[in-house]
Amino acid sequence: MQPLSHRGEFDKFLFALIDDDKIETPLSVLSVLARLNLDPWAEAAALAQMPRPCAVRRLGSLIDALPDRSTQLDVVAISGRLIALLPPPRGSDNSIRPRLQGVGVLTTTQIAKTQLQWYSFFFSIHRLTSPNADTV
Repeated sequence: MQPLSHRGEFDKFLFALIDDDKIETPLSVLSVLARLNLDPWAEAAALAQMPRPCAVRRLGSLIDALPDRSTQLDVVAISGRLIALLPPPRGSDNSIRPRLQGVGVLTTTQIAKTQLQWYSFFFSIHRLTSPNADTV
């Protein structure tokens, strides 16, 4: 069970309506999950941690599992819209990504150049300190 302080982050998702145009009694995501005997906050947290395509499929299968659901629903579109309401996964702080773009990422060419520079440096040092080195 999650602490109460973290539950509010899923409210936008949990209280969103599935599709109020095509269903006589509009259902929220919270009511769908509760009808399936799932803990809504735990399921929302799990969906938020999944890659988006997996989360869309999972939520779509849950909506499909409702016994009294309308067959007119576009489950994939609805699931995609609803999954977009979830907060980003924990540990994925996109706010610093633009500032750090390229930091810590080396291409194979950059690695090869760096290695060549180090080899050249060490070879030069070795030649200078070797007892058999030719004097200039």
